[in-house]
Amino acid sequence: MKPHKHDPLKIRPAKETDVGLLAEFIRGIAEYEKLLDQVVTDEAILRESFFGSRPSAEALIVEWEGKPAAFAVFF
Repeated sequence: MKPHKHDPLKIRPAKETDVGLLAEFIRGIAEYEKLLDQVVTDEAILRESFFGSRPSAEALIVEWEGKPAAFAVFF
């Protein structure tokens, strides 16, 4: 089904400019799970993992009414 141009929900591939947002989402989940002290990543690691010369993962960004609301990582 093709999305209507006025749909409030949008799912799109992550872009390199989303690295900070991905880091924020990852830390948010870790904080919720009380595992923030175990997060071993930063924007440089994420940039290389998702957008480097040999990416090891991909991500999707979910936007609700034009604002980031969720993400998915897959590899």
